[in-house]
Amino acid sequence: MRFLLLFALLFPPAFAIGAEPKPFDPANLTAWCIVPFDGKKRGPEERVAMLKRLGFTRYAYDWRAEHLPTFDKEIELLKQEKIALQGVWFPAGVGKDGQLILDLLKKHKIETELWVMLPQPDAKLSPGDKVKTTAAFLAALAKKVAPQGCKIGVYNHGGWAGEPENMVAVVKACDQKNVGIVYNLHHGHDHLAKFDECLKLMKPHLYSISLNGMEKDGDKKGKKLLVISDGPEDRTVLKSIIASGYSGPFNILGHTDDDVEERLTDNLNGLRNELESLQETGRTCLGFLTPSGNALQMRVTAASFIISNLSQVEVKKLAELPIQRLNDAIEIRIDRDGSERIMGTFELNGTQIIFTPRFPPTPGIGYRISFLSSQGIVKSKLTLRKVPPAKPTEIEQLFPTADVLPENTLRLYIQFTAPMTRGNVYKHLRLLDDKDKAVYLPFLELDEELWSTDGKRLTVFFDPGRVKRGLKPREEDGPILQEGKSYTLVIDKAWEDETGFPLREALKKTFKVTKPDDAAIDPKLWKLSSPADAKGPLKVAFEKPLDRALAERMLSVRGPDDKPVSVVVTVNATQTGVEIRPASQLWVPGKYQLVIDKRLEDVCGNRVGRPFEIDVIRPQPETADEKFVERTFTVK
Repeated sequence: MRFLLLFALLFPPAFAIGAEPKPFDPANLTAWCIVPFDGKKRGPEERVAMLKRLGFTRYAYDWRAEHLPTFDKEIELLKQEKIALQGVWFPAGVGKDGQLILDLLKKHKIETELWVMLPQPDAKLSPGDKVKTTAAFLAALAKKVAPQGCKIGVYNHGGWAGEPENMVAVVKACDQKNVGIVYNLHHGHDHLAKFDECLKLMKPHLYSISLNGMEKDGDKKGKKLLVISDGPEDRTVLKSIIASGYSGPFNILGHTDDDVEERLTDNLNGLRNELESLQETGRTCLGFLTPSGNALQMRVTAASFIISNLSQVEVKKLAELPIQRLNDAIEIRIDRDGSERIMGTFELNGTQIIFTPRFPPTPGIGYRISFLSSQGIVKSKLTLRKVPPAKPTEIEQLFPTADVLPENTLRLYIQFTAPMTRGNVYKHLRLLDDKDKAVYLPFLELDEELWSTDGKRLTVFFDPGRVKRGLKPREEDGPILQEGKSYTLVIDKAWEDETGFPLREALKKTFKVTKPDDAAIDPKLWKLSSPADAKGPLKVAFEKPLDRALAERMLSVRGPDDKPVSVVVTVNATQTGVEIRPASQLWVPGKYQLVIDKRLEDVCGNRVGRPFEIDVIRPQPETADEKFVERTFTVK
């Protein structure tokens, strides 16, 4: 059983007395890219019935030659259902098809927008001549349709004539009052970096904007057409549109070869999700539907299931029930065999029932909802959409940061901007040699992955058995890194964050390999620069890069009174030094001790006073078994 969105109920009431229509109100949205893209191959009657069912009051007609013989009939049906013909795809050269369209519009006394993709000018022309030539062509077309009250909407579709700056220049040079711009986001992925500037430039001439899920270079990645809310840039684009003051209309696409009713529904749901997310994150709409043939709305927020648009009879009937009896009217289960009924609390609020489960609804999970209404039992299935974060998660930094690493490098740290999903992380990591061939099993693949408590930093070990010389794994499979060669670490974009969405982009880090570093850390070689005043930092320069995470934790300070001083340790960008400041109080004059935990390591696993590689033939000098070493510095 399919469930369709009753569009008239999708957004809050927009036309209360004295209220200004909002940009994304239902009456401001136009169904577009439908006729030739419908997998169901609907005819005029089915198509207009679908538009009515979804609540559209505006429609733009896209077509192919085989559809034009029924355009006359479709216009009649649109008029009967009071659906405005907002625009018609129109051939730039007019021709036989264009003239037929004009004749039918004249017959039905319809004044509408004719959406035209301008011809690309000769590439040999100067920029100025390109504008003049195209503007002259456009002016002639505008004059031809003006007597019928029609307008020309310049429609971007790539190339020189689809660039916002050129479209505006042509429209201005054309100097006709019945010419404007229909801007299509699905043909504007490469405009994202300058979208605010383009929007400001186009706004005085805009007839409408076609909305689409947006991703940087989406058209080059096979993601030209995305459902609204599936694009990582959608919220940013909507914010820009709202901030610009542009108030619509907007076009909702059915531009795939699927059932256009499903695609329109997906886009309407996605638009609502994004708009609610912009208003208040806690009320993000995870799912929204109206069962076919029923006026009820079933909506899910981040915390609750809501059934609304109840009839007065139902409200009265439910109001007479004890609150605990409301669970006789509504039942919610996870959509899988044998699932238990979800428990929670009910509230009757006006014309809606709010069910708050003990545990919040889970994005990506399907639910079965049953409601005993005045029309009988209404059963629905709904899979909650995953709501993308306001900003896609990125790889913030990879440590060590150096472009040259020792052959016996032991560990890496990957720092993310948000918590990541755990489990089987190694499928997202690859190490390539200088011939772009994958290195065989380079990482120590632990079942208990080494994540920081906030889920933002992952520690990855190269297999120690192939790092440490003389061990069997190294002898059998060879070293992971070899001196004199280059390698590339690749981190897959498909790696999902905690919310289930992929990284903004993949990461590739190429580095060269130098000879092994077998030297123990020697704090005597560190250069200490005492604080210049009571607020200044203690600056410590190491003899080589150290492990960043350990350096933050394994350096401490004792004061002149021999008591610990609470400090903040900041590691520099190259991991070759730190700055240490008091966490709250100021330095007081006197002698201090920099306390160094001997478990501190460099990137190769060498510790303070103890190398990772122990040479049994030439043993290292024995050192005292203290757990710490100290360096003195003075604050004057």
